[in-house]
Amino acid sequence: MPAKHSRHIALTGPLAEWMDSQVAKGEYTSVSDLIRTAIRFLRERDDAKQDGARAADTGHVRRQMIWDIQRCSGAEALVHLG
Repeated sequence: MPAKHSRHIALTGPLAEWMDSQVAKGEYTSVSDLIRTAIRFLRERDDAKQDGARAADTGHVRRQMIWDIQRCSGAEALVHLG
């Protein structure tokens, strides 16, 4: 894939050596390929965290609604559910 945007980063020696060794072993076609893969994993992790936070918020709202409905009489509960 041709690069559309390039970035320059500073790496520690051990990290640069590890990345080079991964390319040399054939795990990645290039250092750029390795970096793109790492960034995809980070994005997936961040998306999963956000999804988890949204699910927790939704769960809280559902628990609050159930609690509110349980406090109502039968007729009031039907209004809440309708």
